[in-house]
Amino acid sequence: MSSNIVGCFDNPADARAVQQELIAAGYPANNVRLMNEGAQRATTTTTSSEGTGVWQSIKEAFGFADDRDRTTYTEAARRGGVIVSIDAPDDQVDSAVSIMRRHNVVDLDAREAQWRQQGWTGAAAAAGQQTGRREGEEVVPVVEEELRVGKRQVQQGGVRVYSRVTEKPVEENINLRQERVSVERRPVDRPITDRDRAFQEKAIEATETREEAVVDKHARVVEEVAVRKDVEENTETVRDTVRKTDVEVEQIPGQTQRRKDDARR
Repeated sequence: MSSNIVGCFDNPADARAVQQELIAAGYPANNVRLMNEGAQRATTTTTSSEGTGVWQSIKEAFGFADDRDRTTYTEAARRGGVIVSIDAPDDQVDSAVSIMRRHNVVDLDAREAQWRQQGWTGAAAAAGQQTGRREGEEVVPVVEEELRVGKRQVQQGGVRVYSRVTEKPVEENINLRQERVSVERRPVDRPITDRDRAFQEKAIEATETREEAVVDKHARVVEEVAVRKDVEENTETVRDTVRKTDVEVEQIPGQTQRRKDDARR
């Protein structure tokens, strides 16, 4: 048995990359379908249907049983999204889902909720539509579920870095020099000499000096704290079950046929 896997992509390049990777992985080319509102048609790698609207294109290409799903995907295409659908055997569903997840598949449930908050009611209106029936006709719907694959961001913690200015007392030892001038009178009794230069006027001046501490501060970068994000990607396999309605038709013999059968006995 096979399942219909559908994904929506905001970027046409992502959708084309999914299509190419699915085909490269061995999925038949005619089972991989793309549709967008700009082209107004559903396409495969070999065929396309011209002249149909977006709604009819999605119905023909993807065959959703639920009108609500068709309406949601139609709205996604109308808003510029590209829809990718693949019919994958049940044992290859996980592989197809992984390929879609690697190329930014849209979480359509979250996107639809966002549209409804903005006033969009198309999906709800489609859910209430009645299937046209002929008079006296009883209809048994054949329902099949498809697997939607999306992703969302979940905050799992982080880091907050603060920068604060603090002060601490410091001290340094320094030797300071100080000069002092002193005048001393000493009694002397000796004969005068030429070195004494007697009876000449002269002046002697001496100044006192001292050293004092001068404080000057220089700022230096001694360490850096860098905050960065390391991004890791991993492929996660999503497993679930989808249901499908199988309808069996049993022939009920009429009274004439039963009489013939009894006569044979």
